[in-house]
Amino acid sequence: MAHKFKYGLLFLLTLLLLAAAPMIQAAPTNEIEVVMFTGEGCPHCAKMKEAFSSWQKSDFPQAKLVEYEVYRDYDNQKLFAQYGIAFGLETDGVPVTLVGKEVIYGENLGRFRTEIEKCTQMSCPAPTQLFEQKKLTMGLDTDDSAQTDQTNYTVVGWVIIIMIILVVGVIIFTQRPQKKNQ
Repeated sequence: MAHKFKYGLLFLLTLLLLAAAPMIQAAPTNEIEVVMFTGEGCPHCAKMKEAFSSWQKSDFPQAKLVEYEVYRDYDNQKLFAQYGIAFGLETDGVPVTLVGKEVIYGENLGRFRTEIEKCTQMSCPAPTQLFEQKKLTMGLDTDDSAQTDQTNYTVVGWVIIIMIILVVGVIIFTQRPQKKNQ
């Protein structure tokens, strides 16, 4: 009877830890990630980057820019094409800017600022993480040249390692032969 209780407790503990892992991974962050595909010499790209830099200094210090220059960098061209497939983007011109799940084409400073402001009020997913998820589910090329934010993956990794250690420890502890007093 005591073994059934121990195994039941072990099972419930494992379920609880498994249920908590996605919540830890999805923990909101105050950081606002902006992904921008640009071209060297593109005046519209320059205005979008200049506006972002100004806003970051004055109003949105938690925002960070992940920029991919596609005119001269072949790897970034491939990445742009993959983003296009994953998000259904038009990839025939730049700038293309992603803020959370929103896409901004061209030099649209008003919408750009509005989307960043929305992300200050409610947590927005990081476009690079959304891309990585879509890349896996769509089976896109798994070229590791893309820059990705690995913060949440590290937390989930540690949670999984701790869960495994706990489960193995409980199993070993419950399987030890009990000594009888003589």
